[in-house]
Amino acid sequence: MRRFPLIAFFGIACLITWSIWIPRALAAYGIISLQIPNYMGDVAYFIGPPLATIIVTWQAGGWAATQQLLSRFLLWRVGVRW
Repeated sequence: MRRFPLIAFFGIACLITWSIWIPRALAAYGIISLQIPNYMGDVAYFIGPPLATIIVTWQAGGWAATQQLLSRFLLWRVGVRW
């Protein structure tokens, strides 16, 4: 993962996202009997890539790099009116 972080990111992001999308699609066609709420597809879409980013950053750069990445979310660069 440290040698090819971009490939690891795409692999993990697809794994997380498809782990919800594939069972949901199979259930929609009646192949498996599983009830997955409709919003779970959106959750997979919005959670998969950010979670993959955090995992790859942690593996490639350690805890310090992960803290630096997550601290960027707290920077507020626009005024209060926005």
